[in-house]
Amino acid sequence: MKIPKILFYFFMFLPLPVTLAALVFLPEQIPTHFDMDNQVTRWGSKYETLIFPAVTIIFGLIMLGISKFSDNRESNQEKVCIITGIFFLFIFNAVTGYFLYIDFIKAEDLSAVFIDIYQLVFGLFGIFMIVIGSLMPKLGMNSVIGLRTQWSMKNETTWEKSRRFGVFGRPADFPSYQYFLYI
Repeated sequence: MKIPKILFYFFMFLPLPVTLAALVFLPEQIPTHFDMDNQVTRWGSKYETLIFPAVTIIFGLIMLGISKFSDNRESNQEKVCIITGIFFLFIFNAVTGYFLYIDFIKAEDLSAVFIDIYQLVFGLFGIFMIVIGSLMPKLGMNSVIGLRTQWSMKNETTWEKSRRFGVFGRPADFPSYQYFLYI
């Protein structure tokens, strides 16, 4: 568990020193808001780039709180929360890097940038979903992650069946009207 926590803290605090180092080289006025046509609609101070590291650190602290809460309630759930937090923090770091790059080149039109922000975020989020999808089947019954309804938390059998439905969908050999009888 030591390496995931080190990675978590690394990704949680990485944007702050990178942004502080970049502040020296950024122009005084940077693009801070873009419209739906990817055109700059507002210019702001270079110190507004410190918002991204602050949000990243706050999100990291929230994820740490969730992991502590989950580990206090059930054993071995902290690791899943930490790994989930690592991937989200990685996405936050990528977005911070993207906007620092946009600020450096003073892009007035995001269409001219070689990578689209939507491609970046949704591509990383797709990788995140693949990793989380591979971790979800290994989860035991818990109150933090998974299909946590009142009926799925009654016992281990209903938890397993609801988890399998969430991962694999409705079994092919059951007609749809009989599915709820299966659960």
